[in-house]
Amino acid sequence: MSTLQWALLIVAIIAVVAIYVMSRREKRVPVAKDWSAAKAPTAIRPPAGDQMEIFSRTGEFDEFGVGRPRIRVPPTAGGISSALPLEDSADAATLPGVAAAPMFAAPRAEVATPAPAPKVVEQKILAILIAEREGGVIMGNNLHRALRKEALVFGERKIYHRMDLGQPVFSVAGLLKPGQLDPAESEGFTTPGLTMFMVLPGPASPVDAVRDLLNTAKELSKSLKGELFDNKRQPFTEASERAMLADVEEWARRNA
Repeated sequence: MSTLQWALLIVAIIAVVAIYVMSRREKRVPVAKDWSAAKAPTAIRPPAGDQMEIFSRTGEFDEFGVGRPRIRVPPTAGGISSALPLEDSADAATLPGVAAAPMFAAPRAEVATPAPAPKVVEQKILAILIAEREGGVIMGNNLHRALRKEALVFGERKIYHRMDLGQPVFSVAGLLKPGQLDPAESEGFTTPGLTMFMVLPGPASPVDAVRDLLNTAKELSKSLKGELFDNKRQPFTEASERAMLADVEEWARRNA
């Protein structure tokens, strides 16, 4: 080939390469009639004034600070979803196919502890007898006078009582059945003695109550010229008094 022919071949090859390169560039760059539109961003955030207007109207922003609050859809199963906001939707338990998880775990059931059985309090009865010293009888008038002197009150079962808060602490009855000591029948009434008895527990402190019983019994025996005996009709001595006090103190400890 001549020199001219080689030159023409090289020029043709360069032209083909240029055409190929230009065609590749045209495929890469999209043609846009409105270059301003092509360069514009796909979304524009509204100005701050719009957000404040939305907030003042709805009372809240959405999670991105733009527009009305987005609808929150509860978890779904089987492709079923709720069209209402989560806070306004029906209870998930009522939606078909929806298994909603509770916001808070249910409290653990507590096993009820059985209440302890009430303590059984022992009942204790104390008694002191008063009998006329010489084996005679006590006259009715003297008897009622001595009972009233010790602030004893005539009442239920027609006998006398030491009262505390409307309840008897101890009582005084005639030595013979039925033991009634009715003041209305004092004239001509006689009795060989008296029975003083107390039932624990009572309205007063056990130790205070028994001390009152003992002191009252001593005073009545003096007024009626009588003698004290225990419930076995044995003389009630100082040793008997100490034993009774110790017995009541022990009872109080067991039944506190």
